Amino acid sequence: MIEDKYDKMITFLEDIRKWIRFQGWRSVKEVLLDTLKTDEDKLVYQYSDGGSSRAVAEKAPVSHKTVTKMWEKWAKIGIVEPMQVQRGTRYKRAFSLDEFGIEIPQITSTPTISGNQEDNSNGEDVNDK
Repeated sequence: MIEDKYDKMITFLEDIRKWIRFQGWRSVKEVLLDTLKTDEDKLVYQYSDGGSSRAVAEKAPVSHKTVTKMWEKWAKIGIVEPMQVQRGTRYKRAFSLDEFGIEIPQITSTPTISGNQEDNSNGEDVNDK
């Protein structure tokens, strides 16, 4: 009897999840497209998997400072989720671009270290403490 009620609750919650997902899909896609305008934006977003800003910057042609600034902006919008780590905060994307049919660009250039980038040889994120 209890198992039957449990199964019914699970089915009910799955139905609710399906409809909420359907209802929000278009809105999320619009926010992603409005926010991630450049190939660099899309690459940084897709590679935001909880790793350091330096790790993301190595995969996308931007500096780690740029990654950090993007994360802070995107966190306010709600498309990345903050994760507390030992040295500070990192971020993870809330959605995969593939889920919404948004093409993930190919990397066309290798990031270079310019004179105005801060060198932090210990690999900490700018916002790591």
